[in-house]
Amino acid sequence: MKPIYFDNAATSYPVSAEVTKAVELFLRGPFGNPGRSGHDPAINTSEAIYNIRKDLCLFFGVNSPENAAFTYNATSALNEAILGSASAIAAVKGWGFNVITSVWEHNSILRPLYALKDGYNIDIKFISAPFSNRDAVISQLMSLADKQTGMICLSACTNTTGETSPYCEIGEIAKRLDIPFILDGSQAAGHFPFSLPDSGADILCVPGHKGLLGIMGCGAMILSDTSRIMPDSTMFGGSGVNPQLHTMPQEPPERFEAGTPGVPAIIALGKGIELINRTGTDSIRKHEADLTHFIYDQLSEMKSIRLYSPDCGGSIILFNTKMSCEIACDMLNSRGICVRGGMHCAPKAHTAIKTSSNGAVRISVGISNTIKEAQYLVNEIRNLFE
Repeated sequence: MKPIYFDNAATSYPVSAEVTKAVELFLRGPFGNPGRSGHDPAINTSEAIYNIRKDLCLFFGVNSPENAAFTYNATSALNEAILGSASAIAAVKGWGFNVITSVWEHNSILRPLYALKDGYNIDIKFISAPFSNRDAVISQLMSLADKQTGMICLSACTNTTGETSPYCEIGEIAKRLDIPFILDGSQAAGHFPFSLPDSGADILCVPGHKGLLGIMGCGAMILSDTSRIMPDSTMFGGSGVNPQLHTMPQEPPERFEAGTPGVPAIIALGKGIELINRTGTDSIRKHEADLTHFIYDQLSEMKSIRLYSPDCGGSIILFNTKMSCEIACDMLNSRGICVRGGMHCAPKAHTAIKTSSNGAVRISVGISNTIKEAQYLVNEIRNLFE
């Protein structure tokens, strides 16, 4: 039985035939290690990566292809951005500077910040207002920011309640206060129109395997053309450039790309972006929002279901039944439905919505989902839990 898949916030599924074919053609070769050899297969692989780097930057409104560094996922991109920027910020603010984030963040932001707190005594300040309450978010940001604020780190969209942050307004404030702004696009990239210049962020971090429709094993850290911060390298090794140097090259992207890249996943990312451009992010957003609204509307009528996410036009719904979320997910899995239960690597978010003792069930819609699948999902939830 083909799974009814509603776990797209973790990774998109199914992988399209076009993406699968692109990866298969690459692996059949001839290919070589990019930047490491002078033979044709290696040169052709380098050119393919450069073209995808260029397409990725164009997709997010960045002019210079060199501003995109490929990583192994969004987590590695965020670690590079956050930890790599810390010493440059400390050179201006001194160690002990503070960082503003929110309680809605994934551990990919929280844990690098806690590492800085434990190792270098930085202070972490949290916005607690729901992202959908834009005025409250901005008000809290303004009350938290001061002369020792060295960084703002936020997600464009939460992976729990599905709410979109007022990141463009935050970007304007960050520019005005001259505070570097790192934006996590894990649940935004590919799901709706997004421009890095319009966001005001200095650095955008994205995965390739979620809304960008690639496969697991690739992410990217993208610097805006006007970025006020250049992270230091946090990984060291071969880059194919200036091997006599004891340090990584100074210029991006080689500054951040140590070792052999995950080329098959980069190839998949390139094809995924091509598919998104062909479909249009406006169409993707409407499709996902329509399905999410349908599911939300149906669940809101069920007395046994407690909803934690608002009907905010996104692609995520968070809920609980009278039983534990793990049991609820297992029961849905027995009916061929894939959803995710637990804490979703966002512990403070679950504390904020009072689900920290057990977590919650997350439905996350993707481009491949259909109204028929959505109807099956709500029917099974009704049959199992009402």
